[in-house]
This record gives sequence, structure tokens and C-alpha cells, in this order.
Amino acid sequence: MENPIRPPIALAKDRAFKSAATDALQETAMKLYSVDLSPYATRVRMAIHAKGLDIEIAPPPGGDLKSPEYLAVNPMGKVPALVLDDGTVITESDTIVEYLEDAFPQRPLRPATPEGKARARLIARVAELYVMTQGLTLFGQMNPAARDQAVVDEAFGKIDEALVHLNHVMGPGPYAVEGALTTADCALAPCSSSWASSARPSPRAM
Repeated sequence: MENPIRPPIALAKDRAFKSAATDALQETAMKLYSVDLSPYATRVRMAIHAKGLDIEIAPPPGGDLKSPEYLAVNPMGKVPALVLDDGTVITESDTIVEYLEDAFPQRPLRPATPEGKARARLIARVAELYVMTQGLTLFGQMNPAARDQAVVDEAFGKIDEALVHLNHVMGPGPYAVEGALTTADCALAPCSSSWASSARPSPRAM
């Protein structure tokens, strides 16, 4: 319902703006700003490829997360950031993956059952809160000359504890839930790359 307080000329301008925005939407492609070594961006890239989506993947403009060009896109200065067709920006990897599932239900990455969906969310949550955060700590310990072994040992101890919890909720077989690639796998896979570049090997969830 149109606002009766707004004069007709203002309403006409609103309609013209919406029409121009619709035309622009048809000419604009979605874009994901990503950095190769970011486990959070990797999570989204994996979902994009698994769903077969034609979304451009590009480094942050200006060549840096804190460049003025990128801060204009995402003031938090972090990746990933998904720019939609209409210019809307969505940040945070879990939010972006959930958006892609809602916007593109073809080739779903959510499990079929309510129980499976809950398990996938739980696995992704444990991976993000208790595994990935420790992996980021280990990135700061990669230089042997400046490494604090106590920090390394503590981080791996927390990762090992988290993996024990993951073992209790993951299903058998090559995938985390219900025998197929899901959002849970998209959250877990970047953890593996973090361990591969860390200061010592760590057991993985089986």
C-alpha cells in the first residue's frame, strides 16, 4: 500500500528508481570476495563449487583486506563477503552458506531429514568454535624461530578434544552426515588444510 503522505512526484521517483534497479540487477553478477588461505572463505568456495553456482570469485579490491576499496564493501575488513546482484553485501561464512542454500535450493547441501540438518549444524558449529579458532592460533606459530611450543601444545590439545566430540556426532563413511556432501563437510574441510600447514600433525575425525 502506497504511503498517502508522500506526494505523487516522490512516488513517481520511487517507481523510477525501483525500475532502474531492476534493470541493473539483470546486468550485474554475484561476486564472492575471497582469500585463498582463509578457511572461512574456503568454506564458502566449497559450497559454491558443490552447488555448481556461477559466482565470480575475486580477491579483495585494492589488494588488501584493509584497503579503502574493500572497507567500502565490508567495513569489518574480513573475508568472505558475497555481493549480490542488487549490491547487497552478505558477510560471515556460515551466513553466506545458509543464504546460498535458501536462494539456490537446487543441488541442496542440507541433509534431507530434520535430524540430519540438526547434526550438520552441530558439526559446523563445533568445527568453527572449537577447531577453526585453534587453527588460527597455530597460523601464528608457523615460524619455528618465533614459535612458542606451549601455545602450540595447548592449541592442539583443544583441537584433539574437539575432534573427540566430532567423532560422536559424525556418521560413518566418507561424509559427515547421511552419506552425502553437506554443509557440515564445507565447514570441516578447511580445518584439514589448517592442520596440514600447522606445527605438528593432529589426529583427524574419522
